[in-house]
Order: sequence, then C-alpha cells, then structure tokens
Amino acid sequence: MSDNICEKVLIEAYTGSGKTYSIMNIDPEKAMLIQIIPKRLTFPEGINWKPWNGETKTGSTMSVSRLRETAVKNKLSFAQVLKSFVNNMITEHKKEIIIIDDLVYVMTQSFMKNINDKSYDKWNELAAEITQVLTIADQIQGDARLYYLTHPEEDANGKLKMKTAGKLVDNLVTPEGMFNTVIGAAVKDGKHWFKVGSTHSSENYKCPMGLFKEDLIPSDLEDFDTAMCQRLGIEKVVDEEKLLARIKNNNTNNKKAHEKRIVEAYI
Repeated sequence: MSDNICEKVLIEAYTGSGKTYSIMNIDPEKAMLIQIIPKRLTFPEGINWKPWNGETKTGSTMSVSRLRETAVKNKLSFAQVLKSFVNNMITEHKKEIIIIDDLVYVMTQSFMKNINDKSYDKWNELAAEITQVLTIADQIQGDARLYYLTHPEEDANGKLKMKTAGKLVDNLVTPEGMFNTVIGAAVKDGKHWFKVGSTHSSENYKCPMGLFKEDLIPSDLEDFDTAMCQRLGIEKVVDEEKLLARIKNNNTNNKKAHEKRIVEAYI
C-alpha cells in the first residue's frame, strides 16, 4: 500500500446538472457509492451497482441510514463509523474510488437529529461532524480517491460555495479550503460538463495546475479519475477499448479536437 494519504475531490453541482450521472462509466467492482438516499441509479449501467452485502462481501452501494444505525447501536459518532467503513472498503476490499452523494443531506440529517436543541452547542457539533467527514481521506493511507458530491449556493457576496445548514456553520467551517481540487458541473448546449476552472469571479473551482487545458471537460468521473491518477503517479488499469469508444461516441462540435484533448489527458 502507498504511504500517501488518499486524494479527495469536492464536486459542487445543482440538481439536474448530471453529477450522479457522471459516475456511469466507473467500474462498480472498484468503487463504493455511499448514498444519503438509497435511490436507484437511472443510467443503464446502474443495474450493476448492488447494495453492499456484509456476508458475501460484495456490492457497490451503501446507505447512510445503515451507517447511522451502526453508529447508534455501538454508541459511536456517524463520522467514526463512516471513516471505519471507508477505510475497510479501501484496505480490505480494494475499492479504489469512494463516492459520497451528497454532503448536503448528511448535514440535514445531522441537523434534524438535534432540531429541538436550542443551544449553540448543536452548531458546534454539526460543524465538528462535517469537518470529520471531510477529512476522512486525510487519515487513510493508500492510493484511493474520495469524491464528495454536494450542492452549491451563493453567499451574501454572490460567490458560489458549498451549501451548508446555515450561516452559523459557515462561520465555523470553510469546506473548499480543505480540498486541493474543487470542481463544478454545468449543462451547456444540452450536454453535461465538469467545470475544472473558474470562468467567472463568483466561482471558486480549482484543479492541479495544468491538469486540463480547458475549463470545461465532459462530465465523466471515470475519465476525470484517470487524469487525476496520471497526475498523482497512481497506477490505474484503464480499459482503453472502452475509453476510445466513449471518445468516438462523444458528440461535441469539434470532435477531432476533443479526441486529441482526451487522449492527451487520459492515456
């Protein structure tokens, strides 16, 4: 196992911008999708994403409610149980990609748990839990990548930021500051894209310098992950046949230029 700590990426996207759809090309055998709401994945490959079975040690999805039940049963915090589960998936079951979808609802569930608490302590507790959830990757050794999917919102100055449970949490936590990589999602000309660079003063997106030549790339988390692995020096087996098929089927206006960019970035 690598001596490095796991890499983490924050993906901020509005509902309908394709952030969940972007996982379509990821191999579920190598990934774990932790869902706040255990909903069916609607893309064709979604049938291959099965709930985790603790007895057979198979599956690629886990609901947050199951993790919270484990936390209550064992008198542990949710963050402790989540960290233990993620660590187990990476170290024991060789999952290379962990996806948490999505952080807004993690906070909502935690907030609702203490909704009748009128003291300021509940905000400190919520901020502490979110910080612990966001720093899980910092405490696990290996070459795995953690992708946090969440929703954005505008602050009082019109700047986009991760949506939280309110200003009191904002005063205690700045999620974007905990990440080297923060990207967005957008729909343009009827297609889904990742925003890997800031094109407007209201945006706060950032990627490792020079990782991509353009600010918009196709919304495909598998290809994004492959590019990240190449930059980080992580060995990743890429199914080049499937990759080239995706390039061929991409319907951009400038197909040849698009193919050149993808091949340069991902192979």
